[in-house]
Amino acid sequence: MESKNKTYVILGIILVLTICFTWYFASIKINNVEEFNKYYSNGLAEFNDGVYNNNNAEYNYDLWSFYYDEGYYYDSIGYCVNARDLYAESNSNNQNAIANFEEANKFSKDKYKELIYYYIEASSQSIEINWAMYEACEYFESASNLYDKELYVSGDAEIEIGNEKIILHDSLVRDYNKYISKIELLEEKI
Repeated sequence: MESKNKTYVILGIILVLTICFTWYFASIKINNVEEFNKYYSNGLAEFNDGVYNNNNAEYNYDLWSFYYDEGYYYDSIGYCVNARDLYAESNSNNQNAIANFEEANKFSKDKYKELIYYYIEASSQSIEINWAMYEACEYFESASNLYDKELYVSGDAEIEIGNEKIILHDSLVRDYNKYISKIELLEEKI
């Protein structure tokens, strides 16, 4: 009888330990899913905010270009300033997106790792694009100031350097678009 009681006690302990370990590992898995969702969602929000700020920066750049082309040099300056502020804000969003995606990757399942990789790459590329446009706007703002003062030779030199930044921007956008295409394909599969 004593050995039978010992057997029941041992089986009871094993059952309790099994339940405890199952609960523990299930709670870790739930916590990992919650952490992944938190960081991934934050990464997506920052990424989308970066796109929004970039689009607004591009709109201000287009307004600068319109006023510049019409010869309203003084009026065009403010749009360069606004564009630079928005490009910088977009970069901040992209840096935050990268940090969140990197954290999400620590908790992600394998099927999300490639998608997160491309979001990080797209965010990094967007930062490079924004800096190229930020610098272009600095040169264009300077050119507008110089043209407004009728210092055309100096203004032309600033425009030339700004145009080099636009060429850099255009080459970077091609790579960025490749990352976005990869993201869209992977999101369709998940």
